[in-house]
Order: sequence, then C-alpha cells, then structure tokens
Amino acid sequence: MPKSKRRTIVSGYCYQFSPIPGEPVGWRGSSAEDWDIEIYSPVGGEILVGQKTIDGAPCAVFFCSDSVFRAQTHVSTGGAEIV
Repeated sequence: MPKSKRRTIVSGYCYQFSPIPGEPVGWRGSSAEDWDIEIYSPVGGEILVGQKTIDGAPCAVFFCSDSVFRAQTHVSTGGAEIV
C-alpha cells in the first residue's frame, strides 16, 4: 500500500492570520481582508488544520508553532508540490 501523502507548507509567499485574543472570529470565519501576505520559511511543526478559499484561491491552512495560521495554494506532499 502506498504511503499517505502528507501536505506540508513550503517556503515562499503565503497568507497569514493572527488570532486576536478575545475576538470571536477564528480563521474559519475570517474574511479575505483578515489575511495578510507574507514570505514564510517552514520551521517544522506546522499542522494542516483545514482548507479555506482566500481571494478566490483554494488554500491549505496550517497552524504554525508561533501560533499563527498560514495558508498556501502551493503545498508539498513529500517531494511533489501541489498547486
């Protein structure tokens, strides 16, 4: 049986959403305006938590070790990047 392909975030541009303590809106209920664009390099420990469409693009959403959610349209599955 083939190994399960685990999606991971890759270095490059991504969307980032920082939760505000006490605010009821989480990443799932956020609008595209709540997501900033940044350049990110994975540090390990990123956890795939779901999917969200941001600015019309389907993205994989990850929770990162710095307590920030990041989303990308390009993700890796252990060697091959998915667009």
